[in-house]
Amino acid sequence: MKSKMKSAYKYLTLVGLILVLVGIFFFIEMFLSGNVSKKNEKKETHKLYKRLLLIKSARELESFFRDPINHKWWPLVADECLKKYHLSEKESYRLSCSGQILQCLYDFKKIKNKPLIIERMNGISYEVRLVTLNEKYLFDVLVPSNNESTDITHQAFGIKLALNQGEEKFDAMLENNCHEVFLDERYFAYGEKKADKNSEIYFDTIGKKYFIDVHLMTKADYNYWLRVKPHENLSMFTDHKYDFEPVTHLKLKQMQDLCSFYGKQIFRADLFDAATFIPFEMREKTSKNYERGSYYWVKKNSEAWIVKNPKEINEKNCKLIYGEECKSKFPQLKWGSEPTWAGLKEVMGGVFEYVYNPIDSKENLRASSFYFPLSSSWHKLGKRAFWDGEGHDSAHFNFGDGDQLPMVYKGKNLEVGFRCMREVSIK
Repeated sequence: MKSKMKSAYKYLTLVGLILVLVGIFFFIEMFLSGNVSKKNEKKETHKLYKRLLLIKSARELESFFRDPINHKWWPLVADECLKKYHLSEKESYRLSCSGQILQCLYDFKKIKNKPLIIERMNGISYEVRLVTLNEKYLFDVLVPSNNESTDITHQAFGIKLALNQGEEKFDAMLENNCHEVFLDERYFAYGEKKADKNSEIYFDTIGKKYFIDVHLMTKADYNYWLRVKPHENLSMFTDHKYDFEPVTHLKLKQMQDLCSFYGKQIFRADLFDAATFIPFEMREKTSKNYERGSYYWVKKNSEAWIVKNPKEINEKNCKLIYGEECKSKFPQLKWGSEPTWAGLKEVMGGVFEYVYNPIDSKENLRASSFYFPLSSSWHKLGKRAFWDGEGHDSAHFNFGDGDQLPMVYKGKNLEVGFRCMREVSIK
């Protein structure tokens, strides 16, 4: 009996010891796992914080990209940026939604060796910088025609942000949708007003969504195109101070290809008239009043400075029509900068502008330009000449029964700009 009890006691002692050991092991495991859990939690918190900081930085950069002039970073880059791209203070709006404003910010931060954003958390500094994609470029050029898998509808810039010397990176896309305008849905007339109402052509944009580029296509637009799609007989502009000037040396097929690259098409003549003739009854979108003047800043010709006092050639008036006299007197203006009622700029004077004309293919050139004096009849809306699209020598142009090209330009290459537009289908 005693031996059985002894044996039972030994067994219980062994079981008790095992339970104690199990308990100690369980306690140690719980203690250790609690520490590991806290470490993991802290690690995940830092990881999430870093990600949120990169997103926050991308949003701050987008805010600057879209409206640099009203952003806190603008005073840091303004002087050098305007100087670099040959822009006046009044032209600074053109930097909105541009690759140039990103380059200006990057250059400033690099020279000063400063991050975009710096924050501290638990005694640790976190720095976010805008970094180059490679030795040559700061950003990718993304366009609808090359990105079928994405939902971008405009040209965009792909940029990269880096945290703490590349510890973590973040890709972002900044879309350039600042420089096009929507054409109102209403009734319009085509071309100059005719004495015979039966020969007038009317049309409407009701139920149609047209978006038009505010400016003529620029040398920067052209460079981005060649960067993505090199052409054997074309080369990029290397002097970036002219980035915002119109690209004017392309033939018609190349113009079409450039617009197509951006998911657009060449601007149409009838829509040019719609966006430049001021509607007489602006508030009534259903109005069929087709009265129109010859100048985009007034309804009636009698109100235009060029009719009232054609010899009053000053900077203010040259911003409306940049004619031959303006080029010699105010070369810093470069082009007419005042907007039409729809928001288009560079519509009178400056370089020629090619437009696709589905109504009359022999009238495809806005001839109002700095090639003609301000007294020329070409400085009127709806009045167009012809360009064959095959070359820029004066032999490729036909001015019909209008004022002929001044002899000084005969045999010389003439500059022809163009702008793009897109039509959004309504589903």
